Amino acid sequence: VPAAPDDRGSWPLLVNGTNVPLLMSPGSATAQVSLPVATAEDRKLMMQFVLTRTTGRILAGKPTVVDIPKQPGMIAGLATEPDRPRTVPKWSCEVNVAEGVKIKHHPGGSTIELPAGVAMVNAPQFKLFNAPSALVRVDGEFVAMVEISNEFDPGGTAISTPTGRRFPITFQGAGLLIWQDEKNFIRLERCKGSDGGIGLIHRVLVEIYKDGREVTHFYSKEIPEKPVILAAHRKGTAMQFMFAEPPGRLTVFKELALDFNPSILVGISASNLSKQPLTAKFDKFSLRGSGGQDVPAQPLALTRLVNTGTDRRSDGTLVLEGAALKVLKATAGTAEPQTNMNQYKGKWSEDRQLAWQPLDKGESLTLEIPVDTTGKFEVKAKFTMAPDYAQIRLAMDTRPLLNGKLMDFYYSDVRPARLLSLGTLSLGKGKHRLTITVQDKNPKSRGYRVGIDEIRLVPVKK
Repeated sequence: VPAAPDDRGSWPLLVNGTNVPLLMSPGSATAQVSLPVATAEDRKLMMQFVLTRTTGRILAGKPTVVDIPKQPGMIAGLATEPDRPRTVPKWSCEVNVAEGVKIKHHPGGSTIELPAGVAMVNAPQFKLFNAPSALVRVDGEFVAMVEISNEFDPGGTAISTPTGRRFPITFQGAGLLIWQDEKNFIRLERCKGSDGGIGLIHRVLVEIYKDGREVTHFYSKEIPEKPVILAAHRKGTAMQFMFAEPPGRLTVFKELALDFNPSILVGISASNLSKQPLTAKFDKFSLRGSGGQDVPAQPLALTRLVNTGTDRRSDGTLVLEGAALKVLKATAGTAEPQTNMNQYKGKWSEDRQLAWQPLDKGESLTLEIPVDTTGKFEVKAKFTMAPDYAQIRLAMDTRPLLNGKLMDFYYSDVRPARLLSLGTLSLGKGKHRLTITVQDKNPKSRGYRVGIDEIRLVPVKK
């Protein structure tokens, strides 16, 4: 560092530095800088602010030495550090594994396959939290790293949300997800998408949601389309995000104060808003605590990031989970979710059902069926069969389903019934009423109970 400024108060300019232009205007000025890091131990950064007046006069501030945190140095040197054992990654849970999605793990990495034409992303503004992910529960400080090595091909044709809202761009991304809940989460992704016109741009995205709103998002400069190492570091309440382009070019985003819960989920995630399929490749995933130790993957019973009770299939089918349906009226008995269905043979949605316990025949239960688009639908349903279940009839908005036929759900043990087609109806956008009426019970049945697993509305093609 030079010893002293000149008589004007300007310090000598540093030599061999990297110039980072800042356009000053009312408010703040920010910029990104990428610096070569020769070794993982090279953490000294010398900074000097220089002001050039309109007259051409240059005033240079005193150079300041800044220590880059230890973890970024480790990230920059990841490509050159000794290879760790290529083991199959372990996760606390895999979530949002919907129709057409495949998550596979192999020694040294993982892949997530996403189908074409189905909006899969974590984005509150579109009411979507369905990006397929593999996650580990973390308590306290951590450093998470992963290399994204796949190619992206989002094309130029935008797709729509399940409710018909068109996305403004095409987009494909893969990277790290830091998740507290649907109101507090972070996406750090290598991505490629349309630039608002016919061009495509490849870069790194950081998108942060806090208390239910997007507090910030920023993109890197456009980068070459090649493998990128992404990293996130939490120290105390602060978080910092970085990416490295092997063999040692490191970009560090500004540190942010984010008071997330001590216990959160961290892992890999992929997004697709395009008419092209995506196979995201995740290599060298690493999740370490503040002491450098690997964070163990403790099993967690979670299959969806946000269980809204609805799912939109690739063919447009709307699946409504029974346990999440709104109860409008029950003439007798309680109707509430039963969450222990995994103890029985067969498979229920999210291992639960809506269990209604009327006391006698003649009672009815009315449920709200939300429909997000007007059309003609084949109505299908899955119920539960059991030794104390009833015989019922169904109606949608007073219109009989299954031509008013009686359905008997008695069985000698508890198991899911097969998927039933209840008929075809024209339904307008809005809220409809499904009424279940207990007509009687099988002579062998011990009661009048009813269990609803799911309702499906399948669009009828013209």
